[in-house]
Amino acid sequence: MGPHDNLIVPVVLAGGKGTRLWPLSRPERPKQFLPLTSHETPFQQTLRRIAQIKDFYGPPLIITNYDYRFLVAEQAAEVGAKLAGIVLEPISRNTAPAIANACWIIKKQSCCELMHIIPCDHHIIAGSNYRDALHDAKAAARHNQLITFGIKPDKPSTDFGYIKAQVNSASIAHKIISFVEKPSLSEAQKLLNSGTYYWNSGMFMFNTSVFLDECKKLAPEIYSLTKTSVDKAVYNPDFIQLEASSFSKLPDISVDYAIFEKTNRAQMVPANIDWADLGTWSSLWKAVNQD
Repeated sequence: MGPHDNLIVPVVLAGGKGTRLWPLSRPERPKQFLPLTSHETPFQQTLRRIAQIKDFYGPPLIITNYDYRFLVAEQAAEVGAKLAGIVLEPISRNTAPAIANACWIIKKQSCCELMHIIPCDHHIIAGSNYRDALHDAKAAARHNQLITFGIKPDKPSTDFGYIKAQVNSASIAHKIISFVEKPSLSEAQKLLNSGTYYWNSGMFMFNTSVFLDECKKLAPEIYSLTKTSVDKAVYNPDFIQLEASSFSKLPDISVDYAIFEKTNRAQMVPANIDWADLGTWSSLWKAVNQD
């Protein structure tokens, strides 16, 4: 990784199985590695979006499953992406362990302090609003806040979790009041009508040390086991293979449950961006040109 303090390390989460788009998406080749909305895959589109914002991002760190190591390397090479590394998880353990592992690796290898967690199965247009949201999140993260990005809903949706935030027009980041799991349709309509709820985008930004400090307090098992899995990882020129014994003991838990719903450092930055989670057939249909 590069030594430039001012750049943020983008951490791309690329280990999901993509089960909701079965039978197109299958365990041996999940949706992030399929050409869904163009001739390039969502993973490749994510790498291109990162490369477009050279003044903000350093080379991306990829977190993926061991079984997808060659898919990741090949698809990154096809779009000419320079990577900070490819981290291989022996088994799936959800986003909290993945992010904690990324924090330890970044602290070992980089002078960069801030990281941006980016799922690679989202459809995003990286226009001016996207850049504005990134810069707002960066400013808040530099004040030791754990930032999540909220998308203002335009319809009642049962496909996403929701965030209730105490929005203050004088602030760029807003205190999170609560998280809501994927609701029923009637509940989603109530959340939309209230005007105080945002879709949970699954994107985050924070200082690696601040996240690990919160992890140590709120999820000590994740803190210690990920440190061991990184300390005992096998490093070679192509991959960083996490140590399997400690990793297999990690809980299967999202970062929302493990950290963000418990910490008092969580804040939300509204992201008025062209965004879609390609997690369902209906969301995929809306993201492509229809004939």
